[in-house]
Amino acid sequence: MEFNSIPYVAFLLFVVLAYYTAMPTYAAQRLLVLIASAFFYAFWSSVFLLHLVAVLLLNYWMSVLILRAGTQRTKRRLLVLGIGIDLGNLFIFKYAGLAVATSNGLMALLGWNHLLLPEVTVFLPLAISFYTFSVISYLVDIYRDQQVKASGPLEFLFYAMFFPHLIAGPILRKHEFFPQCGKKILAWGNIRYGTERILIGMFQKAVIADNLSIIVNHGYNNYAVLTMLEMYVVLVAYAFQIFFDFAGYSAIAIGSARLFGYVFPENFNTPYIAANISDFWRRWHMTLSRWIRDYIYIPLGGSRGSKFSAYVNLLVTMGLVGLWHGASWNFVVWGLYHGLGLVIHHRFEESRLRNAICQRVPIRLYQGIMILLTFHFVIFGWVLFRAPNFSTAWAIYAKFAQRTAAIFPLDPAYLLKSYGFTSLLLYGLYILAGKFRSANMVIADVPRRRMILYIVVVMVILVLTPLHTNPFIYFRF
Repeated sequence: MEFNSIPYVAFLLFVVLAYYTAMPTYAAQRLLVLIASAFFYAFWSSVFLLHLVAVLLLNYWMSVLILRAGTQRTKRRLLVLGIGIDLGNLFIFKYAGLAVATSNGLMALLGWNHLLLPEVTVFLPLAISFYTFSVISYLVDIYRDQQVKASGPLEFLFYAMFFPHLIAGPILRKHEFFPQCGKKILAWGNIRYGTERILIGMFQKAVIADNLSIIVNHGYNNYAVLTMLEMYVVLVAYAFQIFFDFAGYSAIAIGSARLFGYVFPENFNTPYIAANISDFWRRWHMTLSRWIRDYIYIPLGGSRGSKFSAYVNLLVTMGLVGLWHGASWNFVVWGLYHGLGLVIHHRFEESRLRNAICQRVPIRLYQGIMILLTFHFVIFGWVLFRAPNFSTAWAIYAKFAQRTAAIFPLDPAYLLKSYGFTSLLLYGLYILAGKFRSANMVIADVPRRRMILYIVVVMVILVLTPLHTNPFIYFRF
């Protein structure tokens, strides 16, 4: 049941209608959402529904043991045990194959073929990376005794299984969710906001991202015959594909949750206008960035020690971020690439060179240059993320070292031939128009105009969505 599908819209409408008309109490509303969430997950993976519930109940039980423990030492041991179980579960299903393949490659390289291990094939439970992060943060926050605590197992299951964020986030923390729990009454402001966010997310995913994917898939399948400029267009297309794909998912998730009266944290804040790589990670997948900062980087020591140890902590943290994204060394190298970028940025910020440049270059020109440099640093990093293997990534990088490639002309109408790039342009104009008061006044507080706008957006989505759509990119993580 894809978010950008008719079955999901029908499912969502039915649950929201029952939520406000047939559920007189908070307990009834919570039970309805739990049943709907179980159905939603089972629609994808009925086999792993029991696994999901078992993992969640085990974590709830661990949280109860931590709360009841008499000493801080016992609490710490229980926390380590709980996190170890969660990470072990994640390793078995997501990383066992990578570990075996890496070990076998090393043994073959050394000529120790008698030590080769049998190949491991494990089916990956849907959303295992996301719900693992949610339950680990819950255990850690319980251990730290922060904010309110869940009142029971149903409350915990509600937090962890609430279907708008279950599959691919935003990654919720308990202090962001539990204070909102309670009986919800119908509020038209929530319905309007939720509907608008869902429509925006549908447009971002179906019209922009899925149309850009046509260019991206063609480019990566035929990279050997593309010129440097054509490959550059493919890299830009993928940068916006992955952004609008995940931002679209997040918008639909945030809008769906708002229909039930719950406010989710934002996941993106115009990351491609970041002026440095640190700023990029404050804007990209923000709930993951905050999770990594609070539960990995700071516990490792953060920037409290020497500069060298802080840089090591950055590299380790970003390497783990890459590994979290997928069971492939491509992702690890992508994470280390960003870690190295963070280290270089920190070194540059502390250098005399930066001060000298800032004294000689106008601030706006300097910021514009930094935005362009950061954007290109990111899009070249996405090659490691998108390429199926290192050899493909290396071949693509090699194109940009071929001086002769630059002389090949790029069709001036190339961008306009793609619905994806055209829609991207229209979306940019929509964002720009929203900056002006007159544009907001055209639709603000005028129900008829707003309804016409909704209908137009729906028609655009139906007309411009490609015949073959793609699953959300982050579903495989």
